[in-house]
Amino acid sequence: LLSRGLGDVYKRQETNSEIGSLLEGKSGINITPMGVGGEAVARGPRYVLHPIHSTFRRNWDLSLAVLIFYNTLLVPYRIAYDVDAAEGSFWYVFDYFADALFMVDVALNFRTGYVDNDTSEVVMAPPRIAKQYAKTWLLLDIASAFPFSDVIEPFYRGGEEEADSGSFGNDGIQRVNKLLRVLKTFRLLRVLRVLRLNRILGRMGASFHIKYSVISIVKFAFGVFVLAHWIACL
Repeated sequence: LLSRGLGDVYKRQETNSEIGSLLEGKSGINITPMGVGGEAVARGPRYVLHPIHSTFRRNWDLSLAVLIFYNTLLVPYRIAYDVDAAEGSFWYVFDYFADALFMVDVALNFRTGYVDNDTSEVVMAPPRIAKQYAKTWLLLDIASAFPFSDVIEPFYRGGEEEADSGSFGNDGIQRVNKLLRVLKTFRLLRVLRVLRLNRILGRMGASFHIKYSVISIVKFAFGVFVLAHWIACL
């Protein structure tokens, strides 16, 4: 009985080590036995999501992963071939819907716990969550989520119409071309959404108890596929 009990303890510790390596990708964060395998889970204030055990967070991450894959494919293609969704079409509405979800995700990240590097515990306190998020991914998430290109596009369209009508000379045409380059640059910011995938896969791997080696293979295969797609669009 003693031998069997020690074996069970060792298996739980091994599971904890695997889950800890999955969380936050390769950052080396480890998670304590608390919250693993149905044992005691760290609980925080209301409306704070557990990074692993929250069903809502898990489903939300799955939805974001699909949207990230969609953006990773469509954004480079549209920029390279100057193809835009027709105004009022399904894809036009869907793009705005995706932008809105990524902005909502920024707010949700302020209410999602994280694993502290020093104590290896799940932090569920909103002030500490906000401080950690502000120091790490906040600016990149906002830059990739906010539709900057949609703010600039009306200025470009107006200048393009004036250039077509011949109402101004070479300086005006150069200004329109500069606005076009700026517009494409801001559209490329949406590609930065792929950086969220590492965090999402880490949480999903820990939630579904997927081995770190499997997650690594998925990341590598996805990276090769995305790189090949982007090179083809150049």
